Amino acid sequence: MAKFIWGFLTGMLVAILAIFAFGYFMAESFMDDTSSEQLSSPALMLDSTTQNNSVLNMSLVNLKTGKLLDTNTFKNRVVVLNFWERWCIPCRQELPSLERLNSIVKDSSIVICIISTQNQEKTAEENVVSEFSIPFYHLKSLLPIPYKDDRVPRTYIINKSGNIVVSTIGACRWDDSTVINLIDSLKKVN
Repeated sequence: MAKFIWGFLTGMLVAILAIFAFGYFMAESFMDDTSSEQLSSPALMLDSTTQNNSVLNMSLVNLKTGKLLDTNTFKNRVVVLNFWERWCIPCRQELPSLERLNSIVKDSSIVICIISTQNQEKTAEENVVSEFSIPFYHLKSLLPIPYKDDRVPRTYIINKSGNIVVSTIGACRWDDSTVINLIDSLKKVN
């Protein structure tokens, strides 16, 4: 009976170690895959929520400069808000496409903000903050109700009147032509 128990426990230990090893290598290969080429285009479902510019009253600190963003920056501009966190692999996957979107549509009538709500110092130390030219911010105030959600990444496109026109949860390819066309059309509306 002792041999049976000893053999059973040894077999269980080997099985558990095999499961952990498999999980480790699978997680490792997933975490190394940060290519935005695998992302799909966002489903641009228009948000029927009507808001005003008060939803853009947030206190945001630039993670590169440490300066507070003036909320007047949002007035009469198309705004893309992307909420991300440093531990989020899908958030990192979509950053290159947000960078490309920024370079394609960049002018004085659009603002793109990448926002983290977690530890400001640790987030500011992340390599991605210095790798990209898009501005990364830390939220220093309460999150306005329309943006309250724990899921990341999540992205909102807001028109010049302050209305949320698109809200999307999950990583997407933001340099897609449908997004560019939508932003261009929103920039033309006064």
